[in-house]
Amino acid sequence: MNQENLQQDEADIEVKEKPKIASVEQNKTSQEFADEILGKIENDFKSVSNNREEIEKVENSILLENQSLKSEIKNELDLDNKLGTLDTEATTAKEEAKSTISEISGFSKAYHHPEYRKDIAKQILEARKSGENAEEVRAKFYEKTGGEKENLESQEKERSVAEIMKEKDLVVVHGMLMPELNPHTLRGSDFNNKVLDNTRKDIGFEDTYNVVAGLSPTISASIPSPDRPNNGLAFRHGVILVEGQILSAKKEDSGSVAFGLHKRIPKYGNEDHKHSAIQPNIDIESIVPSAGPNSSTWNELTVEKPKIAGLFQDLSINNEYYNINNPESKWKVIFPDKQESEILEEIEKEKAERKEELNRELFKMKEYSEKLKIPLYAFKNEEGELKKYKVEFTEGKHKDSYLKKIKYGFTDDSIPSEEKELIWSYNLLPVTALEIHNKQTEASEDEQNQITQNLKDKKVFSQNR
Repeated sequence: MNQENLQQDEADIEVKEKPKIASVEQNKTSQEFADEILGKIENDFKSVSNNREEIEKVENSILLENQSLKSEIKNELDLDNKLGTLDTEATTAKEEAKSTISEISGFSKAYHHPEYRKDIAKQILEARKSGENAEEVRAKFYEKTGGEKENLESQEKERSVAEIMKEKDLVVVHGMLMPELNPHTLRGSDFNNKVLDNTRKDIGFEDTYNVVAGLSPTISASIPSPDRPNNGLAFRHGVILVEGQILSAKKEDSGSVAFGLHKRIPKYGNEDHKHSAIQPNIDIESIVPSAGPNSSTWNELTVEKPKIAGLFQDLSINNEYYNINNPESKWKVIFPDKQESEILEEIEKEKAERKEELNRELFKMKEYSEKLKIPLYAFKNEEGELKKYKVEFTEGKHKDSYLKKIKYGFTDDSIPSEEKELIWSYNLLPVTALEIHNKQTEASEDEQNQITQNLKDKKVFSQNR
C-alpha cells in the first residue's frame, strides 16, 4: 500500500468512525462549573467508556493481516494516545470540578449566615425525601455562591482599605474603650465577638489591641466624618487600619453580629444580602457624610483581615456647642438666673475641663504608643474639616499640685499617682492618609504568635474558640 492510499484509508475511517474525544474545559469559570457540576462529572465518565468503545471499534475495523502495516495505521490515527488522553481528561475534569466545589463550599462557610446554610441543607434533604431533583437544588446553590465569589474577587480594589487611604485621603478606624479612663468596663460582649470570654471584666485597651493585631479578626469599623456628632466616632480613641478588605459599608450603624472570629454579618440595612456577610456593591464616598439630623451617629463597615497603622485620639472640641447664642447649646436654659458674663465663665471653665480630659486621654495613648511601638495620630475638627495629625511629644513637666506638695515636705510615695503624672508638651504635625499608610509597621510572625500566646495565657478567649 503506497502512502497516497494509506492517507485515503485514514481519511475514510475518520469520516465514518470519528472518535468523540472529551475536552478539558480549562477556561470554565467557577460559576459555569457550579452550574453543571453535579451532572457533568457523571456524564464525563460515561462518555469515557462510550468513546473508548468507539476508539476500540475503529481499531478493530482495521482488518489487515500485515501487522506492521496495521501498527503504522494505528500510529497515524494515534488511537492508543487518544485512549490515554480520555483517561487523563476525565481525571482532570473530575479534579478541577472537585477543587471548584471545595472553593465554593469554603466560600459559603466563610461568609454565609449559618441559618442560610442550614436552610439549603434542609431543602436538599426534603427534595431527596420527596423524590424531587435534590441535585438541582444543590447545583443552584453552587451557581449562586460561585457568582457571589466571582463578584467579590472582581472588586478587590474598591474594597481595599489601603487603596481608599491612597486615593480618597480617608481613614478607616476601629474605636476601642479605655477602661482605665472610662467608667465602662470592656468585656467580650462589648467587643461583640463570641470567642472572647464574656464573663471577664478586665479586658482592657491593650488586650483588645492585641486581639486585632495578633489575630486579624473581622471587625466593625467606621470612617470619621466632620458633619456627624463626635466626628462619627463611637469612641474618642482606637486604631487606624492600614489594610483589610471591606465586606460591607453602611451609611448608618448596621448592628453587625460576629459568628466567630472571622465572620461578621450586618443585622440592619442589608436587604440585598441577608444571607451573606458580603454586600454585593459598595460606594465608600456615599456612606461617609451624615444622612441627616436623625441619622446614626456613625457609619459602619465590616473589615476582614485588618492590619493596624497606628493609634488615634480625637482632640476635637465642639466650639459650636460652646456658642452662647446657639439654641442647641442651651446655656441660657441651664443658667437662667445668671448674667451673660457669668455664663461665659462657666463655658470657659467647662472647655478647660474638656481640654484637660482630652489631654489626659492623649497622654495615656502616648504610653500605649510607646509600649506597643506604633505611631500615635490625632484628629481635630477645625471649621468643619476633620484634620489628621501625627503627635510628636517634646517635654514632660510635673503638675503644679505635685510640685507644691514636694515643696512643702510631702514624700513622693505619699502623693497620689495621678498627681505624679507628667504633663507633656506636644506638636501636631499635619499628615495625609497616604502618609499614615506609608508609615505602617508590621508585626513579624513570631511577634504575632507571641501576642496570641499572651492572650491565651491571660485566658481572654472563651472555651468555644
